[in-house]
This record gives sequence, C-alpha cells and structure tokens, in this order.
Amino acid sequence: SELDVSNFSTDWNSGVLLSALVDYCKPGLIPDWRNLNPNNGYENCKLAMETAREQLNIPIVLRPEDLASEKLDELSGMTYLSYYMNDSSAGYRAILNWVRQYLPYINNFTTDWNDGSALCELVNKLGGSVDMSALSRIPHEFENNCFRGITAAHTQLNIPKTISSKEMSDPEVQALAIMGYLAKFQKHASKEMSSSRKNERVYVRGVDLNNVHVNKGATFEIIGVDPSINVEKDVTVEVVQIRNGQKVSVR
Repeated sequence: SELDVSNFSTDWNSGVLLSALVDYCKPGLIPDWRNLNPNNGYENCKLAMETAREQLNIPIVLRPEDLASEKLDELSGMTYLSYYMNDSSAGYRAILNWVRQYLPYINNFTTDWNDGSALCELVNKLGGSVDMSALSRIPHEFENNCFRGITAAHTQLNIPKTISSKEMSDPEVQALAIMGYLAKFQKHASKEMSSSRKNERVYVRGVDLNNVHVNKGATFEIIGVDPSINVEKDVTVEVVQIRNGQKVSVR
C-alpha cells in the first residue's frame, strides 16, 4: 500500500510492484522489495512470479519477460493479477483482514458496500466525519449514500476517487474495483499511524547498558514499538551521554 498503481501494464514492468504485492499477501516473502532495482525488470518479475507460485499457489499464466515488457497489454496484466484478488486468494484475504479491523461484519467486496453505510463508517473510523443518521435505507438512494462516503473520503482524508458512487451501489460491482479503492484507505491509515508515532517513546533492553563506552559495541533491542512499524525504516535512535540528568553529547 505504499505504492500508487494507475494501470495493469507499464506500472508492473519493473517487477517492484509485483514484489510488493507478493510480500503484502504474505509478509516476509520478499521483504527487501523496496531495495529492488527497477531497471532489472525481468529478474524482479521472475523472482516475484516464482515466489508467488511456490508460496501463494498463483499460476504463472504469463511469462516474466512478458510482464517486464513495455508492450504488455492491460488485459494480459489484469488476467495474471486477478489470481491475487479472487475470493480465495492471499491478496483478497489480506485486504479483508485489514478492513475487518474496523468493520468486523464485512464478508465481501461487493454487496456489503452497496448501501454506502460501510464506506461511511470506515471514513469515520479513520478520522473523517459522515453523519450516519443522514444515510437512507431505501435502495434507490444507496447511490447517494455512496456519494456521501466517497466525497467525505476525498475531501477529509485525501482518498482519490477511483470508483464512482454509481459503481459502488451496483450489486454487480467488480470486487477488484472496491478492493483497489479500499487499498487507498489502507495506505492512508498506514501513513497516519506512522506519523502519530514519530515521537512516541520507545525503550531499549540489553545487558549492562549502564556500562557502555564510546567506540565499544553494545547489543540492545528496541521494544514498545507497534508491530506494524518497520523498526529499521521508521525508528531513529540517538546514542547520547547523560551527565547529572542532562544530555551532554550526541553521536
């Protein structure tokens, strides 16, 4: 959810997006995807596709060289990527599990969203404000409910409008369309959590840390950090010298 996707073709050529998707479906499969060289498209695609086949049971219906090609057509890209998002896939379950942290009653990415109430509630859970009492329970007014939620998400949470209220209120809406839209909410939530914890106090645990000297190694563990935070990426550690309760040096 850290990356933006605008199509099913060129955005995937570098293999970085696919690697991120594989790691999202099952954290730890490709943990260093952020460090991949986007110029090594074929190698990145090959690694991600083979990992997905072995660990997520995603068939390789497209060759790595095709996915890495600038001539990749959207239908081919969409066909392969759809295996990550069908209702029994790891990608589907990953997004559903995230949504259920806020809306435990959600069971799908189609009809559960048609009346707009789930969307509006999610907006409220993430810091927005939608008057739930103003929502209609009349089916032909569900589109207006969805419009309220989509508008509030855009104006209050800066969530892009990747789906229309007409689409969302349609019982035949494509699950992938709603899943893609909700991924924007997940990205927003991750940013907010990271921002709110920038100055949160954390602690270190180690052996004989009161007897540490300059230029002498010391082993310690950072604790008190939310599991969703990447310690190496999101936490800054200062090594300081304290004298009479005052910080006298930093290095």
